[in-house]
Amino acid sequence: MEERSTWLNIFNMDSLNEVILEVNWIVTVFVIFMISVLAGGTVVNVLQSIAPKWFLQLVHYGKMGERYNKVWYMTILEVPKKWFVHFYIFGSCLITVLNVLLWQRLSQGKPGTHWISTCLDYLTTPKRVSVDATSIVVANILFTLHMYRRLYENLFVSKSSSATMNAVLYIVGYVHYIGVLVTLLSADPSLNNTDQLPSFTPLSTNIWIGIVIFIAAIIFQHDSLRRLASLRKVCPGTEDGTKKSIYSMPVGGGFEWVSCPHMLAEIFVYVSLLFILSGHTGWMVVTAWVVVNQVNIAILNHQWYKETFKDYPLKRQAIIPFLI
Repeated sequence: MEERSTWLNIFNMDSLNEVILEVNWIVTVFVIFMISVLAGGTVVNVLQSIAPKWFLQLVHYGKMGERYNKVWYMTILEVPKKWFVHFYIFGSCLITVLNVLLWQRLSQGKPGTHWISTCLDYLTTPKRVSVDATSIVVANILFTLHMYRRLYENLFVSKSSSATMNAVLYIVGYVHYIGVLVTLLSADPSLNNTDQLPSFTPLSTNIWIGIVIFIAAIIFQHDSLRRLASLRKVCPGTEDGTKKSIYSMPVGGGFEWVSCPHMLAEIFVYVSLLFILSGHTGWMVVTAWVVVNQVNIAILNHQWYKETFKDYPLKRQAIIPFLI
């Protein structure tokens, strides 16, 4: 009887292991994020008048949350919005480590270490599809530059205030960058028992298209963020000693067409890598999540601008010119 029970436990564990390996957990998490944001956006945009206050406080962060009366138990869960910089510190460190491992594998011309492949098996399934070595190297270089640039902008360009965000959103930020970098790693052919080496002569057309889109996107985003930073003024302080920002209506550059050109640029950063990675399925899901999230946040910001500035341009859309 005891022997039978032991074999039954082993069988169950093996079955559970097989089930875990069949699911791409990174993709699953991003899909859950997308559904949550779409549902939340629908509640806020269509049913805002009857939405609970705690939910509105959760969704509206930063300057958008300052117009709502705070719910005390949600306030306990809030952290400073300036902690956004933590995402880029974390992401920059993580992608640097991943790049070191990538270059070690490629320079040796050998498949990646077993423990990394095993982790990817559980996170993205053993059936994951890789891209060619050249594409993954170019994609890693560009996304590394993006992370370093965003870290620089958060430290030296953007102006922080006393605005807050919910800890849930703070955690989602970390999960996002872990998922993004794991997805990039899963596309590495050296981790799929392939000994390809990158070749940069010549680069394929889709890689060149991705590079051009990426360069245009980061220039456009940097210009937009600088314009935003130049508009924000901080009061000396209030009675309780906290600083309060004074916001002006953004103008010039991409702001002539949309309320959130920096978010539109963020979408194009991910789209550029979609070209380079030749439509990699995992990266398609990542890009879809970024589009859903950025569009939702842009719509909330757009509503805030229209309610705050009575002379706000009617032709200006939230994030996509002439459409949204």
